[in-house]
Amino acid sequence: MRWLKRDSSPPKETFLQTAAKDATFLSQDTLAPEPGDGFFDEFTDQDLQARKALKFDIWAVRFGFIIETISYMGYGLTPTGFGFYAIGIFQCLSAMLLPTIKSLLINLVPHSKTGEVLGATSVLEALMRILAPLLFNTLYSLTVSTVPYAVWLVIGALMGIGVVLSFCVKVKKIEKGKGLARSDDVRE
Repeated sequence: MRWLKRDSSPPKETFLQTAAKDATFLSQDTLAPEPGDGFFDEFTDQDLQARKALKFDIWAVRFGFIIETISYMGYGLTPTGFGFYAIGIFQCLSAMLLPTIKSLLINLVPHSKTGEVLGATSVLEALMRILAPLLFNTLYSLTVSTVPYAVWLVIGALMGIGVVLSFCVKVKKIEKGKGLARSDDVRE
């Protein structure tokens, strides 16, 4: 009520009137731009293609982890040899998982760090090729007399964690003038 003391005229617009105008402005065309209205003009086709490729890679990783989770849980729950073979055939759908993860990793880091990322993933893969058999063989030897399929369920649970974590990976929104260029890319 300060305006009453200084000046007898009320303010020109109240807060609610300003907010209503802003909401009207936002609802018109800024939230859903049309392809021909100039919004996408600053983005190159390469930026849009790169964004689509990253989204495809992310969904391929998610799909691969989901297939792996279902397969390993199926290995643990199937009572027949035929079921084991059928699940093995189904698991072939996830063959693209590791190459897609590597593709996604090298697309999410600057070009100057690509070698470091691939080196780090190779070290982790080599380390896991040594440790995983030790861990899972130990788990199997401890549970074979009581729950022989526990090792498959544990691996399925680990793949389920991968599914959850894959949904944490998002593609950044394209900002006007910046596109999807990496920090060390030079744009002219």
